[in-house]
Amino acid sequence: MAKDTMPQSGRPRTRKSRPNGQGAADSDQPALHGARLNDENTLDEVTLDTIEYTPISATVTEVEATDPDVAATLEFDEPVAAIDDLAATSEMLPARSPRPTLRQRIARLSWESWTYIAIFSIAAISRFWGLADKPLHHDESLHAYFSLQFLLNPSGYLYDPLLHGPFQFHIIPLFYILGHLVALGLAAIAALLLHVPLLQGPADFFQNLAVSAGLNDGGANDFTVRLLPTLLGLAMVPMPCLIRDRIGRYGALAMSALFTVSPSFVYFSRFTRDDIYVTCFTLLMVAGALCYARTRKLRWLLVVVASLVLSYTAMENTFFIIAIFGSFLLGAVLWDLGPALGRRLPRLFLERDQPLAGRVLLLAPFLIVMGVAALIGLHKLSILSTTINTMAAAHSGAGDPLNPDNIVAGYEQKAVAILLVISIVIALLVIVRLLFQGMAVTESAFAEGTDLARSSLKRRSDPQTQPVWDALLGTHWIRWFMAFVLAWVIFAAFFWKLPANIFDLTEWGQGFQQGIGRGLLQGIYYWLEQQHVARGGQPWYYYAILLLMYEPLILVFGLAGIVRAILQPTRFRIFLVYWFATTLLLYSWAGEKMPWLVIHIVLPLIALAGVSFEWIFATLLREGRAWWQPTRVLVVLGGVLVVAAIATTSVALTMGLTIALSIAAIIALGSAGLLEQWARRRDVQHALGDEMAAAPQWAFPLRQYLAAGCLMLACALLIPTLWNTQRLVYDEPSVAPNEMLVYVQTTVDVQKVMDKINLLDQQLYHGQHKLTIGVTGEMAWPFAWYLHSYPNVYYQYTASQNGVQPDVIIADVDGASQNTTAVFGTLYSGKQYPLRWWWDESYKLPACSPTKTSQCDSKGPEWNTGVGPLEWITYGAYPPAACNNPTKAKCDPLNAPLNGALAAQRYWNWLWLRQNISGVQHPGSTDFVFFVHSSLLGVTQP
Repeated sequence: MAKDTMPQSGRPRTRKSRPNGQGAADSDQPALHGARLNDENTLDEVTLDTIEYTPISATVTEVEATDPDVAATLEFDEPVAAIDDLAATSEMLPARSPRPTLRQRIARLSWESWTYIAIFSIAAISRFWGLADKPLHHDESLHAYFSLQFLLNPSGYLYDPLLHGPFQFHIIPLFYILGHLVALGLAAIAALLLHVPLLQGPADFFQNLAVSAGLNDGGANDFTVRLLPTLLGLAMVPMPCLIRDRIGRYGALAMSALFTVSPSFVYFSRFTRDDIYVTCFTLLMVAGALCYARTRKLRWLLVVVASLVLSYTAMENTFFIIAIFGSFLLGAVLWDLGPALGRRLPRLFLERDQPLAGRVLLLAPFLIVMGVAALIGLHKLSILSTTINTMAAAHSGAGDPLNPDNIVAGYEQKAVAILLVISIVIALLVIVRLLFQGMAVTESAFAEGTDLARSSLKRRSDPQTQPVWDALLGTHWIRWFMAFVLAWVIFAAFFWKLPANIFDLTEWGQGFQQGIGRGLLQGIYYWLEQQHVARGGQPWYYYAILLLMYEPLILVFGLAGIVRAILQPTRFRIFLVYWFATTLLLYSWAGEKMPWLVIHIVLPLIALAGVSFEWIFATLLREGRAWWQPTRVLVVLGGVLVVAAIATTSVALTMGLTIALSIAAIIALGSAGLLEQWARRRDVQHALGDEMAAAPQWAFPLRQYLAAGCLMLACALLIPTLWNTQRLVYDEPSVAPNEMLVYVQTTVDVQKVMDKINLLDQQLYHGQHKLTIGVTGEMAWPFAWYLHSYPNVYYQYTASQNGVQPDVIIADVDGASQNTTAVFGTLYSGKQYPLRWWWDESYKLPACSPTKTSQCDSKGPEWNTGVGPLEWITYGAYPPAACNNPTKAKCDPLNAPLNGALAAQRYWNWLWLRQNISGVQHPGSTDFVFFVHSSLLGVTQP
């Protein structure tokens, strides 16, 4: 290492003066404050700009003459001041200001910070309010149960893509433990209060609170299991603050507000599935990348890498994120390299056109190749999915070498070996590099925001015109190595199968081989299997329907954001458009389509809506000082009246008040227009009369009228958005038949049955969970979760005279319940309940779509799967009789006779009254029968 970059230990040196622009304070930077004593021995506030330092005049020779011992231990590059002068100067150095108190920090908060705090507070209430009211969905019960099993037996867990990634199974148990500790603390408080006279009421309150927190179930309950998605969903609300320099101050605030009110984000932030984890990590990944590009601080690079790996440990659709972000990053690099190529072209273009020519020559082939590769790749993936399922059906034996599971297991071992070889090679290269440098790792590799050693390629990059290329080349190799190590640690921590005996090294090795191998390949393998299965069976326009129904505010202004991004493009805006478009296309193409996947599409759409709101608020506030004038006041009043008219129509359904408000709005807006014309004429008269005093400028620019109109539209669309959130999340604990965003939701009858079971156990066994319970067939979920604290549960129970006769039986409607009645006769009394129910799916395309050339005469029965989207929104599940004949071309679902008035009325009735669009009151459900032993009927009825 060069002598001037690494001083020897114990040999202090003076800092060399740096030229202007390299360490010198910029003129627009705030001065550093300090303090010094004045003549009255009081502190005066000073700045570095006002401090006068003693000029440096002494040389090393003078110091040697003064004190040779001191000079022997010093190494100087420049003359230094005499010791006395240095002591005198030190009194004038700025003193470190004391840390501000909490009150001072609060007083310094800006209006923007207070706005974020207010939005975050509202979001917290919306996420936690009634969090445990809704019974766990089928998928939630699986995640909750296996998280509990991981807590009880960590060595028994092995990554299974059927349940998605291991992230939540490792983290949710921590909330079980936390809930139990809180419950124990509350119970202790209740016990103490019982010994204090007149505090029986507070003691009961804390005791009930302890039971709710998980005193009787070890902290594992519906509330604690939903804490992880709730907290990560809540963490997304203030996150737009990190990208405010790219999207704008008002755009970032708008994004936070939209995360707070979005029906899909509020609902799935209270839903124990992996999608909210992935969206949180995705947003953090984008914010971290932008912060790193701006600051070059190491922590942001690590945030990006950690977010990507954590997203993969949560869910396999991270492959989509890698494909989307990776392709855009490659395109951005080519865009940055375009000007360099343009300058090397023959002089066929003008100098000003050379950068564009170079970019076109690089990007055009790239886009063509990427498009062709995407089409071929997606087609090959579909073929591969079909092949896997065909082979699995033909070779289902566990020992069959042609079984796809066995083939993939062999690939897993090879993948682990390849990964280990790559890791070892990288580690050896790092060691060799450090040894070659004499272990002199420069501090700049770890410094925050410093300009690192520039390679020859780095010197040729321009941070202004080539920011992406410059950021990639400007990242020191040690930082890339640290990011690689962090990714390895996170990946191994979540996928490594833990051994039953922690002292057995063989088990550790086998767990590494098995867990890491499955983590590398099982996700993509399972996705290929399910691509052919097409779980959900939804049409390609499925997500468009969800957005139109639930997210009108975000959809309208997100599309407006696309328009602004195209008209006023920046790198970040183009990225948002690309992110949204590719996400929508990929999820619409993918075979599995579920409602919870819609938040991956809504996420970039919210960012695009932030782009729109940034323009709206910036335009309106630019002339904010003039808003007190009559024209502005009347426009605002008219807008408020319009919104009020819409609100009264939708909520109160009072047409008289709606008409009155509408007339008042017309009068207000009309008066604003008349005042505007009068003001303009007065301006003209003042100009012609050459009067000294200028007339009041009441003219309202067209762009501000447009911005005001957009804001009023946003207020109008906010009403159905909030209404959707309220009905979807809070109005009823289980509303699947009327909510398309809810998918086969568990009914509240499951909670009612659990209340009966708990009552029986309390009456018979004093709440010790000794009740014997039989559960048949498919009823295991979600009852395996709700009965996890009952040890005497017989799953896959079959009624038999010689077998166990449980206290209660939960049986399937078909088969099991009939068998129970046939075997036991009147020994058990039963009642049927719906286990889970769902939304009617008549919006789907028919299995055979008749056209003028294809009438599908021989496939009439297959038309029962749906009626098509246009007929569904117009007529519901029952189109006119004339359309029942599939041979008529006018009933082609792609050209269905759309009646706008009927469609609007049907949508309106669903939006405000929650009348099912299909016209079906009870579309479908899976039921169960709850049997109670005849000897217990005096305690509770089934």
